[in-house]
Amino acid sequence: MAGSIVAWDADDGRRFTGYWLGRGFWGRGVGSAAMRAFLERERGRPLYADPHEGNTASCRLLERCGFVREGTDGEYAVYVLRPRQCGSRVTG
Repeated sequence: MAGSIVAWDADDGRRFTGYWLGRGFWGRGVGSAAMRAFLERERGRPLYADPHEGNTASCRLLERCGFVREGTDGEYAVYVLRPRQCGSRVTG
């Protein structure tokens, strides 16, 4: 198995996604492709993610998939994928 992606509803009502990818698959585009496929099925928006601040590869993956950095929460970066606005386009 290359990894996994999940989504859940946090206690504060926000919907989050999290993922894990085996080291042998890092840097090969597998994570980005998997996240894009996941986002086609997971339609809940806004969708949040909170990778560790120092995990630059994870932050870049989220940005490639349309997430926007919203701030930080302690040692975690907070990203959000909002619903598309009429006429706008999210590219990866």
